[in-house]
Amino acid sequence: MAEAPAVTYYSTLDLFPQQTAEHNKLYEFYDNLRKGVLTTSKCNACGYVAWPPRTICPECLSDQLHWTELPTRGKIDVFTVQWAGMPPGFEVPLILAIVVLPGGPTFLSRIVETLPEEVKDGCAVELVVLPVDRERVTYAFRLIRS
Repeated sequence: MAEAPAVTYYSTLDLFPQQTAEHNKLYEFYDNLRKGVLTTSKCNACGYVAWPPRTICPECLSDQLHWTELPTRGKIDVFTVQWAGMPPGFEVPLILAIVVLPGGPTFLSRIVETLPEEVKDGCAVELVVLPVDRERVTYAFRLIRS
């Protein structure tokens, strides 16, 4: 029996934004991320710290915001493992967690460089900057191993 030809899947969906000043008002977030620094926007008027970063404060609607640095270590509050139905470019299994940063926002993130059975609620994690392509990056977290 002949071997089946390799199949290439094409995707018209790009899950990662363009990250230059020309294409994105939040380009400084990505510039900082490339340096391993996690930042978000903080409102000058009311002090609200937004996640994800914003150009308008969702609390008071001010457009007077500045960049503030966030901790790069936190803890997993809760997690889930996805074994099927991944978007193109994501590996199986996909581990997603709610990560709580001390004094910072709580947000959804991928957990990488680990096996699902190693992940537990309360595990300490640290920021990982991952390349998307030659020009773009994204963030995830990995377990801090003692």
